[in-house]
Amino acid sequence: ASQIVVTVLFGNEALSVSICDDGIGFNDSRKKKLGHFGMLGMEERANRIQGKLVISNRESGGACVELSLPLE
Repeated sequence: ASQIVVTVLFGNEALSVSICDDGIGFNDSRKKKLGHFGMLGMEERANRIQGKLVISNRESGGACVELSLPLE
């Protein structure tokens, strides 16, 4: 990746953080590979605190990791 954009939004109801780049993106088969729990573990930890984690490839190239956490 030659560019990484980090966005933090602090609203009345939620905190959102996104990290996006212009690299090659994620290989979907690696996310589900047997014995590899990094991304799955991040999703589970977000869920435990009523958050949401979205990991995706961008149509224009690269990937985004987006986390939203409710503020209580």
